[in-house]
This record gives sequence, structure tokens and C-alpha cells, in this order.
Amino acid sequence: MQHLWTLAIAAVFAWPGEAPAALPTTPAQPEASVRADEPVQVARRKKRKKKRRKKKRRKKRGGTTAVAPAEPAPPPPEPPPEETGAGEAGAEVDAAAAGDSNESADWGSSDWASPDWASEGGGATTNSSSEARLEETGSDGAEAEPVEEVAQEVTPAEPYRKAKGVAGAFLLFSPVYSGVNRNFAYSPENGTSDNLRPYEASYVSMVGGRLEFYPGVLLGVSAIDVLGVRAGYRMALGLKSAARTQPDVEYGTSWNELDVDLAGRFVFGDAMVTAGAGFGMLNFNLDVPGSDPLSEQVHDLGYQYVRVGVDLRYNLGELGVLAGGAFRYVLGTGELGDSVFPDSSAIGFDANAGVAYQVLRFAELFASFQFTQFMHSLTANATYDADGATDRYLGGQAGVTLFF
Repeated sequence: MQHLWTLAIAAVFAWPGEAPAALPTTPAQPEASVRADEPVQVARRKKRKKKRRKKKRRKKRGGTTAVAPAEPAPPPPEPPPEETGAGEAGAEVDAAAAGDSNESADWGSSDWASPDWASEGGGATTNSSSEARLEETGSDGAEAEPVEEVAQEVTPAEPYRKAKGVAGAFLLFSPVYSGVNRNFAYSPENGTSDNLRPYEASYVSMVGGRLEFYPGVLLGVSAIDVLGVRAGYRMALGLKSAARTQPDVEYGTSWNELDVDLAGRFVFGDAMVTAGAGFGMLNFNLDVPGSDPLSEQVHDLGYQYVRVGVDLRYNLGELGVLAGGAFRYVLGTGELGDSVFPDSSAIGFDANAGVAYQVLRFAELFASFQFTQFMHSLTANATYDADGATDRYLGGQAGVTLFF
């Protein structure tokens, strides 16, 4: 009777298609599968707790941890199907195998993430966070002191500023009109041989111009804005000469002057000082025929000299007060020094004083007096006998200066 009840119960709970041989073991397997799965989950949780403790201890020591490349975590194991018989036993075996594989492939285990694995593998590299951690810590694991970054203030260069008026102009052009008197005389007067004639000219009209250029001002370079080049030229208009004994006989006469120099212009408030050094020429020629007895008594002059001088200006509002002077070292005197007195020498100087008044933003009027003198030291010879000579120029000039 008991055997018949057992067969009936087995027929009720038996799974279709399964062998009856597995029926005696089915009642105890569901409980066994539940108990077998529970220790696996508990063991996995204990593993993860150990991993977290090791990570915390490494952070305290300040060492670096090599982390393996992140890979997708394996999918969680599917819950075992609720079944009886031999199928439940197979599912239990599969779940146990899946649990073992998940536990063995735990990417967060300390064995996989240990520094020994990173050094022996040779192909793994640390990520950006571990590299930053290494830079912040020293070789002994101690925290490095933070480096304070000091911001340097860069002062922008001040814009170039030039002085007002002519003192800050890069280009100055001055058309000039001059009226000059000339007086040339030997010492003793007319020489002891009585074959040397003096020369006098009263109020000779001359026209010319003067140009100044300062490239540093044009370029806006303060280091060289004081340096410039100056040039001036003037010539006599319609000049003719005649002997006092023969006033009706006139001789063509030319008179011209040229100066070129390098200048340094320095401004001190309302005052301006301009120093210059350069080369100059002054030519005075009389066109006397060789057959005229006067040709042996009047001689041409051609001065060549080095000029070094200083010009001063002081501004009183729109009015400027001018003064200046220069020394002229004479290199040659032309015919007088070449053929008449071969062993002669000469020196010279000049001085000027005047005023200027600014009438426009870019223009001013000026007027000045000028004085120039050359002194000759002569050595007498068989034809001409004189100890020296003086060549003096006195006059004034006026004009307008345009400056930019």
C-alpha cells in the first residue's frame, strides 16, 4: 500500500519527458540548490569588502595603484528556473558554475589590481588619475607642497609722444631771404706790395632754404628721435662788382653757401638745444678777364670747412627766442690759399640771434641777425706781401618755417 502512494505522488510531480530514475532524488534538490547558492553570494560580498579595505590602505600610504583597463562587467547570473526533477539538478549545476566563473573573473579583486601585476605585465599603462596622483606625491609617498603661481604684471609700453611745435617735428622746411654785407681786407691795408685790393659789398640779396629731417620722430622710436640731418643753401641774386676807379665796368660775381650736418635735438621743457657737426662751403668768385690788370689784384675765395656748433631756443608761449654759434675749421680757401699765398691758413666762426613766432599749427615766422668771420694767416712771397686778412659777413635773414 505504501508503495502505491509513492508511485502516485511521483506521477503527480514528475516532469514530462524526464526519466523516472531521477524521481527519488527530486524532493530534496530544491532545498539543496537554495542552500548551495546562498554561500556563494555571501563569499562574493566578503571578497568585495576585502578589496575596499585594501584600496583605503593604499590611499593612506600615498602609493600609486595601477588599475587594469576597464572592461564591461559580466552579466549577473540568471536565477535558477523553478523546476523539479533532473532539470532542477542541471540548473543547480549551471548556477554553481556561473557563480564560480563570476567569482574567478572579479575585475575588482586585489590580485588583478596589484602593482606587482602592473610591473610584470609590461603592457599595461596607468590612467590619467594615477598619473596626476604620482605628480602630486613625492618619491617617498609624502604629499608635495603646492607650488604657488605668481602672476607677473606686464606693463604695456607707453605710446610715443612727441613735443609740440618745431621741437617735436620730424620735418622742417624754411624758405629764407637774406640781406648781407661783405667786407674783405688785408693786413696791413692793401699789403706792402700795393698790388692787393680789398672788396666791399653792401646789402647783397640772397635767397635759399633750409631743411631738417628727424627719422626717429617719423618712425616713433624714442631712442633715436633726437638725431637728425640738416642742410642749408643760399645764393646771391644778380650780383655784379666794379672797381671804384672804373664804376662803369662791371664784372659778373657769384656767391653761394652750402652747409650739411648731423644734428642732435634735445628738449628740456620750454628750452631746446640743438648740437650739430658737419661740412660747409662758401664760394665767392669774380669773373674778371685775364687781360684786365684787376685780375692780378682781386682773387677768388672758396672756403671748405668743418662746422661744429650749438643752437638754442626758448619758448615763451607762441614766441621763441633764438641764439646760436659755431666754430669753423677751414680746410681750404681756394685760389687765395692755393696760388697767391700757398702757406696760408684760416679759421672762422659764426653767431646768430633772433626770434620766431608760431602763426599756425604747422608754421612759424622768424627773423634773425647773423655774423660770420674768417681770419687768414698769410705768409709773404716775392709777388705779394701781406701778414693776414679778414673776411667779414654781417646781415640778417627772415623766412617761414613749415614743420610736420
